[in-house]
Amino acid sequence: MEEDRASPRREGASFERDWTKGSIVRNLLNLSWSIIINETLWATGFIVDMMWVGKLGVAPIAGVGLAGIVVMVMMTAIFGLSIGTRAMIARFVGADDARGANHVAQ
Repeated sequence: MEEDRASPRREGASFERDWTKGSIVRNLLNLSWSIIINETLWATGFIVDMMWVGKLGVAPIAGVGLAGIVVMVMMTAIFGLSIGTRAMIARFVGADDARGANHVAQ
């Protein structure tokens, strides 16, 4: 009994869970809650920046807007790489190749 508590693997842990079973909406929310919070905070940051800089004039607003566009282009590239990596991991998991999925994840 003592060994069970010390085991790092819990019953129903996310890496052992079959995400293709059960409610699709619940599974999607369980997988995406951290991204939802992250994106909400990201958008709030831009709004707060504009509120502060808006009091300084037109040129600073344009500068913040241009910098925001550059950041968004860079983030788009990062998201593309991230989504591609996730797709590769999903293929390995779907093929029951845990070693390949771990290799891509690392």
